[in-house]
Amino acid sequence: MKERCENIKNKRYSSYGGRGITYDLKWKTFDGFYEDMGDSHVDGLELDRIDVNGNYCKENCRWADYSLQAFN
Repeated sequence: MKERCENIKNKRYSSYGGRGITYDLKWKTFDGFYEDMGDSHVDGLELDRIDVNGNYCKENCRWADYSLQAFN
C-alpha cells in the first residue's frame, strides 16, 4: 500500500499514487494501521479498498479474498 502510493519507481504507482490515492497518515506506522484494521483481519485475506477511487483508510478498507478484489 505505501509503496504503491508513495514510490514513483513502483510499477503500480501510476494506478495509485499517480492517481492521487493516499493512505491515512495514522497508517504510516504499523501500530496505527493495526489499531484500525488489526482486529478485523482474517488469515488468507488481503487489504481491499471498497471504493477503488477512494483512499486507504478505516472507512474505505476491508479484508477480501482474491475473487472479491477482482470483482471490485
